[in-house]
Amino acid sequence: MVALVATALYAALRDWHTGKLQVTDFSANTYLDVYQGHVNTFSHIRINRNAAFHVMMTDIYSQASDTSGSPQLKSSAASGVSIAALDLDQLEQ
Repeated sequence: MVALVATALYAALRDWHTGKLQVTDFSANTYLDVYQGHVNTFSHIRINRNAAFHVMMTDIYSQASDTSGSPQLKSSAASGVSIAALDLDQLEQ
């Protein structure tokens, strides 16, 4: 599910890559490689750094389910860095 959301966010940002909105079709044909890249990244983290994976998923869930109306940016994922560039050692605390 997180891989699909990450792909949808990528697609939305891609629609603005020129500075002007250029809507593209959000379809499997267009974004399958991006989605599969996210799935592979999450799988790699889960297999190689299981504790870090669970911390990351818990943090994403906590932020996504926050109903206070003012989400706090607590995680590396929320600060705008690429998932693939996360400092996973820092997550295992």
